[in-house]
Amino acid sequence: TLLLPAFPKDLAVQALNETISRLFILGVEANGDSVLRVLDFDGTTLSELEASPVTLPSGANVNYSHLILESANHRLWITEPDANQVHLLNTNDLIVSSGSPLMVGSLPQDLSWEGASGLVAVSQAGETALSFINTTSLAVTSVDLGFATHRVALVPGANGEVALVALALEENRLAVYLLDLNDLSNPSLILNLSAPTLSEGSSTLITGSLDEVEGVLLANGNPLAAVSQSSGDLLLLSFSSDLSQVTTSLVSIGAGSSGEVAFFENLVYSTAFGTGVLNIVDPVGQVLFDQVP
Repeated sequence: TLLLPAFPKDLAVQALNETISRLFILGVEANGDSVLRVLDFDGTTLSELEASPVTLPSGANVNYSHLILESANHRLWITEPDANQVHLLNTNDLIVSSGSPLMVGSLPQDLSWEGASGLVAVSQAGETALSFINTTSLAVTSVDLGFATHRVALVPGANGEVALVALALEENRLAVYLLDLNDLSNPSLILNLSAPTLSEGSSTLITGSLDEVEGVLLANGNPLAAVSQSSGDLLLLSFSSDLSQVTTSLVSIGAGSSGEVAFFENLVYSTAFGTGVLNIVDPVGQVLFDQVP
């Protein structure tokens, strides 16, 4: 019997080879201890590694918030808000990576990794700045956006450009910036949305609280970000290839509060809390493609 955390908080998946995937599940046990469990899946059977559960760097009885997989360097990044730290674990041997932990700003939360630029963005709930981390040098750059953030996503362009989508912590607002990779401290604001915001035709774009955001360069070459909302609706941000322009659209789903957002090939997948429904959206056609079950 596999014992998952009593209260799972975050998940990452690494493809070890053509047949085996490794799952990293961060959560909290019933006694309040934080835990990281690591499972391998061969397409048929789930098995837990001998080193799992992993002893996290600051111990079990602290608050770990989010994790993200940096597949290029086989590292797992984990935020520890109360210590203002980001921990790095090697995904092969599950030991602490060199240079860990990294000190960042106040109350780090969400993370986003973009492989071509080698950047990790870290949202910070305790101040109006967020942090960018260079995955090669591990240098940290703090950028003041003027508002605290609870979710972030890096969006890759077709030719190495990178955009940042940031969701505000205390107001129902999102902002999109084009990054200058030679001067991260000076991002250019290209979109600012706050509730209520109306699109062309006076239809409301923000229909609930903005919950999660993910960015991707789709297999068809289109940069995209998707934002889930408590209404169940999905807000889509479609970028030009160089990320200099962004257009917005809303896919009305209405199947319970949207949760996590993920991409596969050219489709967007979004969970619906309390319903057992997985929503599958075609972002190009801007329609609900399917619902499971």
